[in-house]
Amino acid sequence: MRNLSVEGLLSLEPTVNIGEDDVGPLTVLQQLENARVETFRVPEQHNAEGVIAKVQCVADLLNVPSQKRQETIGKLRQLVLELEEISTTIENDIRVAVLLSLSGSSPLTAGDNTSGGGFLCMVKVNNVFC
Repeated sequence: MRNLSVEGLLSLEPTVNIGEDDVGPLTVLQQLENARVETFRVPEQHNAEGVIAKVQCVADLLNVPSQKRQETIGKLRQLVLELEEISTTIENDIRVAVLLSLSGSSPLTAGDNTSGGGFLCMVKVNNVFC
C-alpha cells in the first residue's frame, strides 16, 4: 500500500483507513486526515507473531470485545502451531516465487522483509528472490 490515490480512496467513502508502516505517500495520508478519515498504522512483522499482532491491533482499533478478541487470537495461535507442524514435513529444497502483480515486463515480487517472504519462511520453503 505504498502508492495510494486519495481520489480513489475517498470515492469509497471510508470512515477509517488502516494500513501498515509503509502506507503512503505521506501527502495522501494528510489528505485523508483533512477529509476526516481516521488513519491508523499497524506495526508490521513478517512472521506468525506479526499476523497475531495485526489482528490484536485491528481488534483494538475497532473496539472488538475482549472475550471475542482472545477467542480469535487463541484460534490463530492454534493454527500457527498446526502450520509449524505441517511445515516440518515439507522438503527444504522447494523454491517458490511469489508474484504480487505483473505489469508489462516488470513483475512485482515478494523478497526479503515482505509479507510474502515472511509467509514462505513460515512454511519453510526457499524464496527464489532472496
